[in-house]
Amino acid sequence: MAKIEARSKDVNEHKLELLLDPQHLYFIYTDDKGSKEIIRGGAEGDNPFGRGELLIVKQSYNKPTQDDGSKTYDWDDGTHISEVIANGDEKEVKETWDKMWEKGQEINEEKYDYEVFTQNSNTAVVQISKSVGLENKVKQFIDANSIKALADDAELEHSLIDRAYDIADTLNDGIIKTYGSIQKFKETLQELNKNPYSWLSLIAKTLQMSLEELLGTKVKQLIDELLGQINPLKSVVVIEESDTGRNEIFVDQLMGKAMNRDVFVSQINTGNYPGYKVALMHGIDTPMSKADEVLSNNLG
Repeated sequence: MAKIEARSKDVNEHKLELLLDPQHLYFIYTDDKGSKEIIRGGAEGDNPFGRGELLIVKQSYNKPTQDDGSKTYDWDDGTHISEVIANGDEKEVKETWDKMWEKGQEINEEKYDYEVFTQNSNTAVVQISKSVGLENKVKQFIDANSIKALADDAELEHSLIDRAYDIADTLNDGIIKTYGSIQKFKETLQELNKNPYSWLSLIAKTLQMSLEELLGTKVKQLIDELLGQINPLKSVVVIEESDTGRNEIFVDQLMGKAMNRDVFVSQINTGNYPGYKVALMHGIDTPMSKADEVLSNNLG
């Protein structure tokens, strides 16, 4: 009996810190003789953090490598989960599979941007399932297995780079799927002694955006929810260090503003940050906290 499966795997090679591992959806078709094919989406050039297009691929799925020596995408190492979403007469199931590939080719022709958080392989899989009326079964598969398929509810659209505000909604959704609530994620950050801005700077690097760009979106509202009480005299945190451990990039948590070391030094010298001082260390002006008894107030 021929069948089509929805499958999911963890994206271990691109771990997004404090969102746990997101998961990647794809489809497998098996004919009556047991021969398999895969339809899956991904980033052009296999670089999910670049600025390439969303690319749908169909290929044989019978061994870890193709006949030409190239890799078989999403080869199951025994950890993937699956669920049959269509089965029956081979001719009918193959017709459904062919229609799914037609939709995949339409997506390729549109040349949509690949965006790791807002428009990705999961978006494509759900849209392909819609083209053959299987979206409810795919959604049931996602819900029943608590799959963190980022952007599965998104629509395929152009110019996502110009609509970065969607990132905030996706991060909120990812946090709630992973931790149950924003409050629980906030508690996790506190337990790990990790500042929300440090976490956000990792997200910005993942998206190849500047922190300033990201803070210009609705993400700032999320950060405000995650921040605890801030001492107005000690509002600055370090979010980036040099290879030698020198503090280089800082964020004023009250203002939501990033500063490099030179700018922060200048601001301290003009009296805008009375809780900090400038020390000459190895010939370089270096911002430092004025000591107090609260360790968390001091720059690391």
